[in-house]
Amino acid sequence: MLGMVSQRPIHAVVAKDAETQTVFVVTAYEPDENLWQADFKARKNV
Repeated sequence: MLGMVSQRPIHAVVAKDAETQTVFVVTAYEPDENLWQADFKARKNV
């Protein structure tokens, strides 16, 4: 998932338990602009 916090991009990796409909946050991080396209939705071919 991609979100913006104070105009900074944040990626969150989540998992969903289909049986209970519970969503778990696995990790969240600020993506490296050298590794991601300008919209932070796709990785660059490095």
